[in-house]
Amino acid sequence: MAFTGAMLVFEPQILTWADHDASRIVISEGASTMDLSDLILRAHSSVGKGDPSSISVINDSNTAVTVNFGKKKSVYVNPYTGEVRKGNSDRWMPFFRQMAFWHRQLGIKKGPLGFSLVKIATVLLAVLCLSGLFLWFPHKLRWRALKPIIVPCLHIKGRARYWSWHNVAGIWTLPFVIAMTWSGLVLSFHGLQRWLYTPSSPVLLVASSDSKKVSPDFCLEVAKKIIPDWESISINFSSGKKKRGVEPQSPQPSAFTVKIQEKGWWHILPVEILLNPYNGDVISVRRISDMSFGEALYRLNMSFHRGDFLGLFGQTMNFFSCWALILLVLTGYILVCKRFVFFAKNTLWGKDEKEVANG
Repeated sequence: MAFTGAMLVFEPQILTWADHDASRIVISEGASTMDLSDLILRAHSSVGKGDPSSISVINDSNTAVTVNFGKKKSVYVNPYTGEVRKGNSDRWMPFFRQMAFWHRQLGIKKGPLGFSLVKIATVLLAVLCLSGLFLWFPHKLRWRALKPIIVPCLHIKGRARYWSWHNVAGIWTLPFVIAMTWSGLVLSFHGLQRWLYTPSSPVLLVASSDSKKVSPDFCLEVAKKIIPDWESISINFSSGKKKRGVEPQSPQPSAFTVKIQEKGWWHILPVEILLNPYNGDVISVRRISDMSFGEALYRLNMSFHRGDFLGLFGQTMNFFSCWALILLVLTGYILVCKRFVFFAKNTLWGKDEKEVANG
């Protein structure tokens, strides 16, 4: 789990790098942007099947508009010419899917065994974090007591070396390991999710047969007025959930969800706006300050797990924390084995036959 977690930390950056050539555009003189509705039609004709689930606009004139068809399929459309491009991130997706498969269920396809083992491992890691903090924390806060668990000793050998590596790796990465463990527990246990926050039902609307939805351009302008200093805007067009095994003749529509990411790394959560798709009225505007502590913690859970709640620094620390976990496992096993060998040498079973014969 630690190894696959390290492989998944920089997935967003790698996918963005793979799609860089497709997402970057060159603006010609006197060019004007096309309507988002036209861009969606061009993207739909290029993909050929399925309705777009969302559209994302970046506050950068040299970046194409992203039209998403589900979670794993997206195309880039030039807002000035309407040219549709496909990125190279599809080449990386099988690798990341396989890493996520091993990370979530240990490569076990059938049955709940893989998920259950991951849950057990996450609980045990939480116990190790708390007990390790108790064992590592010195009784007296003096430099002489803190130095062995903060500064690695490279000139020593044997058990002392592994003990130093184990303590130093654990104490420096402990806050990030605790954050990953806590978020892993929330992801694993639905009861813990419901204890933090129970999402409300989607806002369903009643529409007549001749009702027409507002254009994506209208939603974009509303979002810009609410948050002028925006970095990215994503408009979600997905409708209400369908019942399993039942195909409704006229599914009840739901409100458009517009997510606005403000500029600045300190804006961790995007502002979420619900719009009536038929008259454009703003139903609600939710910022992190409008949420309860449990809801904010619930919505930040994936950011804690990936480490991007602190930007690139947090992801880097999560990356090294995953490798530190591997080091903790290896040094922990080595220390246990050496301890058994030490005790064996000082017991009857560790003495040779001559020593036993001589009493």
